[in-house]
Amino acid sequence: MDKHEILYRSLAGLLTWAQFLYILYLLSSDDILGSTIRLPNSLIFLLSYVLVASAKFVNLE
Repeated sequence: MDKHEILYRSLAGLLTWAQFLYILYLLSSDDILGSTIRLPNSLIFLLSYVLVASAKFVNLE
């Protein structure tokens, strides 16, 4: 692996964990079902979490 691939994978891993923790925070809030802003945000972050997690397993070469 070259330096760029290692940097990309470590940044993707940090982004994945940050999004996962943010999703847990949104899901643990009381007013997520009554809010019109937080529910779409959680869906967007969940989708991007899945995309980033799947991109980590893609071969970059």
